[in-house]
Amino acid sequence: MAVPRVHRPDPEPARFITIEGRKAQVVEKPTILPPQLTSLLEVFEVIAVHPIPRLGGFARSCADMDHELQLWATGFTYGHDLRLSKCIHCGSIEVRDVSLDGLLGLPTGGQPLRRRDQVLGWYSGRRRAAREYR
Repeated sequence: MAVPRVHRPDPEPARFITIEGRKAQVVEKPTILPPQLTSLLEVFEVIAVHPIPRLGGFARSCADMDHELQLWATGFTYGHDLRLSKCIHCGSIEVRDVSLDGLLGLPTGGQPLRRRDQVLGWYSGRRRAAREYR
């Protein structure tokens, strides 16, 4: 009995960019974040929500990607502790993973567990009706 062969598509060629005169390979890292904020909030188990004053207008600092972020919500989803911070000017939302960093079953060597504190992504504040992951 012959075993059928599975045709696998050819892998995409590696992509390279130049950073400060040096060649670097671009590696795409898949994200756990859904493409829209409403989808994230549907599965987000909220622990705390903080009101954010809306100053309105679009600050020059937002154009330079230097937002004034304030803690908006903390919660748990997709196996991660998440902290959502919101810009008081444009409404952009930063999603940050603040889970404890440690592997189960391994001794910590007397070191306390640390929080990851990694930015997972941003939701744009420009489109109020449909905030998209960037």
